[in-house]
Amino acid sequence: MDLKTAAKYVGVSQGTFYNFRLHGLKVTEIDNVKRVNKTELDHFMKKHSK
Repeated sequence: MDLKTAAKYVGVSQGTFYNFRLHGLKVTEIDNVKRVNKTELDHFMKKHSK
């Protein structure tokens, strides 16, 4: 999914979502098009939740 959709999916702003990337969320980029795998995003959120 694109980054805007991914941020909406997890209920955060795009700025917060950018911070997720800084903390290790894997983003695929091909020819300046960035995408996030839903399964990867779910795993990241589970790993970083308290």
